[in-house]
Amino acid sequence: MIAVSILFIIARGIEFGDLKTQKWLTSVLTGFFSSILLTQPIK
Repeated sequence: MIAVSILFIIARGIEFGDLKTQKWLTSVLTGFFSSILLTQPIK
């Protein structure tokens, strides 16, 4: 799932430019890792 999201962001990032793509990737990766580190240990 995360790989598909990253591939989509990279593909669309060509249209939108580097800065917006970096913000999207940062947001997706931050959400993914915070989910792993914070949510999963609680379960």
